[in-house]
Amino acid sequence: MPGTFPPLAKNPYVTGDPNKVIHTVADGLTGSISVNGKTYNGQMPAWKSSLSDGDIAAVVTYIRSSFGNKASAVTTAQVTKAK
Repeated sequence: MPGTFPPLAKNPYVTGDPNKVIHTVADGLTGSISVNGKTYNGQMPAWKSSLSDGDIAAVVTYIRSSFGNKASAVTTAQVTKAK
């Protein structure tokens, strides 16, 4: 479904401020988002009621360090503070 899901690779939203990704995983995201000059309009469900802060930290760390990304890890404390 082109234009629905933004790429995780080489995505400054993913590799930049970790709080943005923490909030997206924890709280979900609905509506349009622009990534690398392209607009995507999809929906990411909220996971904060299903995943612990440690689980969210692990998911965000994985996203930030996979797909060719080389961003820093995220700690459970960062997730707790951001939420």
